[in-house]
Amino acid sequence: MQIRFIGLRDLTQEEANLISVLVEEYKLKLQREISDFTLNVAIKKRTKTGSKIKYSIHTKLEAPATILVSQAFDWDLARTTHKAMKKLENELQHKFKTKGHLPKPK
Repeated sequence: MQIRFIGLRDLTQEEANLISVLVEEYKLKLQREISDFTLNVAIKKRTKTGSKIKYSIHTKLEAPATILVSQAFDWDLARTTHKAMKKLENELQHKFKTKGHLPKPK
């Protein structure tokens, strides 16, 4: 269970802290579905238009049996992170058909 961030140097300290906290929360949710995985999160700042910055987040979950990817684009970093991680969570539930089931016993 490893998280690798790509592109954190381009973000401010507050943005980097925000994205790391949000991804950690989703990591705990993903661990309920699958125990051993590596999560790559690539963050890009797109062109500025006026005072706004568009964010692009691409995620890739690598497990021993499968690879899942998701991406999201938006003007708000927190909303973009939630969109990308929610898409990844939905793909994982769809792949392993775990939606509506009780968690696996440990």
